Amino acid sequence: MKNNYIIAMDSPIEVFIVPHTHCDPGWLETMEWYYENRVRNIFQTIITLLSENDKLKMVWCETSFLKMWMDEQSHEIQTKTKKLIEKGQLEIVGGGYIQTDEACPDIDMIIRQIEHGHEYLYETFSIPKVKVGWQIDPFGHSALLPSIFAKFGYEYHVINRIDTAFKRQLISEGNLEFVWYGSNLGQNESIFTHVLYEHYSPPRILHPWDPFYCFGNGDLTQEILESSAEKLYDLAVKRRSAYKTSKIMFLYGDDFWFSNLKQSRIGFEKIEALVDYVNSSERFQNFKIKIATASEYFEAVRKENVRFSVYRGDFFPYRVFRGEPRSIYWTGYYTTRPLLKKLIWEAHSLARAAEISKTFSAEKCFLAYEASLALHHDAITGTCRPHVAHDYKKRLKNDIYQAARTIASVITSKFSLTKEISFTLTLPYRVIIVYNPLNWAKTSLLSLSTPKKTYLEIRDGKGNFINSQIVKDFSNDEYTVYFKAELPSLSFSAFFITQHDEPIENCSIDSDVNQGYILSDSYHSIEFSKTGMVKNISKENKKLEISQQFWMYPGPRSGAYIFKPISEGKKLKNLSLQAINISTGPIVQVAEVLWKRKSKQPSERLYYQKVILYGENKFSWDFGVFAYKDEEILVRLTSKEIVDQTWLFTSNSGDLRSRAYSQCDYSDKGNNMYPIPGGFAVKMQNHYMKMFPSYPVGLGMASENSFELLLHRNLTHDDWLGMCTGVIDKTYAHHHFDIEFGESLNSQFLKSYVETKTVPYLFSVINKELDVTLDNWREAKQFRTQWNHETNHELGYENSQVYLSSALAKNNSFIFRVFNFSNEKQLISMKNFTILDRIRFGGYEHVQESEKFQESSEEIVYSNKPNSSFPIQLYASQPIPDTQFHLLPSEFSTFISAKIIK
Repeated sequence: MKNNYIIAMDSPIEVFIVPHTHCDPGWLETMEWYYENRVRNIFQTIITLLSENDKLKMVWCETSFLKMWMDEQSHEIQTKTKKLIEKGQLEIVGGGYIQTDEACPDIDMIIRQIEHGHEYLYETFSIPKVKVGWQIDPFGHSALLPSIFAKFGYEYHVINRIDTAFKRQLISEGNLEFVWYGSNLGQNESIFTHVLYEHYSPPRILHPWDPFYCFGNGDLTQEILESSAEKLYDLAVKRRSAYKTSKIMFLYGDDFWFSNLKQSRIGFEKIEALVDYVNSSERFQNFKIKIATASEYFEAVRKENVRFSVYRGDFFPYRVFRGEPRSIYWTGYYTTRPLLKKLIWEAHSLARAAEISKTFSAEKCFLAYEASLALHHDAITGTCRPHVAHDYKKRLKNDIYQAARTIASVITSKFSLTKEISFTLTLPYRVIIVYNPLNWAKTSLLSLSTPKKTYLEIRDGKGNFINSQIVKDFSNDEYTVYFKAELPSLSFSAFFITQHDEPIENCSIDSDVNQGYILSDSYHSIEFSKTGMVKNISKENKKLEISQQFWMYPGPRSGAYIFKPISEGKKLKNLSLQAINISTGPIVQVAEVLWKRKSKQPSERLYYQKVILYGENKFSWDFGVFAYKDEEILVRLTSKEIVDQTWLFTSNSGDLRSRAYSQCDYSDKGNNMYPIPGGFAVKMQNHYMKMFPSYPVGLGMASENSFELLLHRNLTHDDWLGMCTGVIDKTYAHHHFDIEFGESLNSQFLKSYVETKTVPYLFSVINKELDVTLDNWREAKQFRTQWNHETNHELGYENSQVYLSSALAKNNSFIFRVFNFSNEKQLISMKNFTILDRIRFGGYEHVQESEKFQESSEEIVYSNKPNSSFPIQLYASQPIPDTQFHLLPSEFSTFISAKIIK
């Protein structure tokens, strides 16, 4: 036994032990499996131990699991749970429906899942706001989250997984806590942020089942208590230098902890014994320990009255060292399981459309809980086992079905009987109703597919004939009829379709098809090489050399999480050009290129790319690819026009950030890869090429003047990060991008991104009662009598400079979430509604600003990534608005309103 000396310090250290358990709602097993086999027992343990001992505290993060628990409990257990939360013994942190991934979702999706969590917490536990953001497991951190959390009224934020070298830098500078300014959503809100020193596991000295440390050695003798106290003190002193105050937070918990009541009780008894020993011992006069919640720790830090450094970047990419000097980059998950990502994005887009239509028309609320669940950091990332991914897909399809039914019910209720229309329809005809979920009028390119060539006679709701064009899709041996339509804002518009086997007047016209190499319209001209690759793009006579290649990295070292090439990769030379088909006509100009892959693993599927010009300032570029075993497939674009050192700008959907290219070995290419949920821009001389994906992928900087999009991954390798399996993905991946060129980056970048992801929906009328479906339009009813219903319906809000992100009915009031992407302040007004107040995103009352932490003049800059991750100012600074119902440029805010009684 050591000598009984007294430990005293110039600055007293207080350790806050915060019990927690990290419970993924789907990873190695499904959410249901985890609940049945782990989480139900964890809640029973928590409620039992905290009810027995009011000195015990704990934090809980996953609202989705909390809801499952409460839904099956008796009134007595529900009351116990509510009492523990009310007393502050059980603190809810995170507050969202799940602990979201931060790389792949966009701002709408993240806010939706937070609101779903907040709504449940408020209605079930009367929690007015959540104080602590709790993102301890996502694989890198976006600048979007701190701003969103600040908008929601959060006061503190806990993160974990950041670049190992950057964490070491912050530790050496004493900056593991800082004031984080993230995306500028109008007020440039900040939040006080804590980075965990290590992982979210407990210090091994406190691990109750680790036989190599004091607590794991059976009974807690006096000798073990003394030894544990000294080692905990040494650890606290070590960590003290990484933070600016004498308050230190140690987490006590790990993945699915506390499922065994007996073990958990023993563990807490040991912690309490250590707390009592240290706090009553004269040897530790200036060293104290307490079991606490996260808020208790942060409130103690606030009282220290210390100035903290400011950080303005994000934390991508996430790198960890696996034995010096080897490092791994968690950037593969930006693309892993692309079809799952596509389904999640489609579900959220349709959920928004359903929310808005239901609120404006029926004054009721639609909630897509499964879509929110799928934002979990092991769902949308694709980093889950195959049967778990399948479970997520089933859940998503249920939400998609419910959202479609919700919109269908609105259509059925609004298209009432009217007088007979003034024009005569050709019998029989089918009816499609197009829903424009944007809150501005838009000329949209619409399409209808047919298995064989069919000539369509299309009329709008006023009886006007609409020109259309038939284009053959050679990749799937079908035909697509394209037409353009003027769609009012937030509207349902009826179109009448008559099919003909032969061309007649006012029907679709055939495209001219040739085998050329140039595709052009009045805005763009695109030249293809003789191998079918894009060679250059001209915009209004300004030619930009952009050479395209399909690229492959061998992936035996990559996995679900990581991108780790074993070589510089190679151009796919085994692509055999099958055809370049140029289809031209009055509506669209389409280039479809088909390749066959020669390989030892033969496939009947073809690679394809399709470029569609449609007479506007943008065009679309689609890719269809698959990957053989242990392949990572990319499309690489290179341009001599890229001359500036800073030429790449990525968007998290809340802002644009500059990215700097770093010279590196092929195995470290992940260092130059970033997520692009909101698109990206490339500077070429004095022009910017802007690309907006329909769902996110990884974007890499391949060299000083080339970039590449990671389209697909089929990997057998387990990257030893917990899944214990590779990601064998033999699916066919379809990718869609909208492309724009401009002479500047401005706030309209965000508008273009919104238009890419917010597409019109075509509903088919399937019976005379006006029931509709999103299924194939050819399944629609063939009407043989004249139409006698309304032909259009508008929901009633239009502002082309403000994006209506969401509309929800709440407690006889209406919550409108809006985003101003113009460079001028915008007045917020709603037709048929009166604005009552501005509120925080998830609140139901006006939440007062909390006292901000004091900031020092020091700004943290990651020395290994110079000139990277800083936001680009898209607009000139504006004065504070003169009324509370204006929005500043690039401001995201929420308003509460009431229906005007007429």
